[in-house]
Amino acid sequence: MRVVGSIESFEDRRGDGVLLSDGGDRFYFHCVSIADGTRHIETGVRAHGERRVGHVGRDEVVAVTEIKGKYLRVTEQGELAPNRE
Repeated sequence: MRVVGSIESFEDRRGDGVLLSDGGDRFYFHCVSIADGTRHIETGVRAHGERRVGHVGRDEVVAVTEIKGKYLRVTEQGELAPNRE
């Protein structure tokens, strides 16, 4: 399931962060889950990822990707689409 939201926090030293979904849920992610391979993402940027069950049995997001432009919502089919204005 695709999760869309904003990066609430990211700790370079530890390599982990939290994505706050548009629905208000918080999802942990590790730097190896950042899709572009940089192992860093800025706090506050819009991002999306895939919800998965992690190693300790809690929900996490993987394939974390910064959203650029106006693609800010997810359709019923789970695809990114332009924000309705």
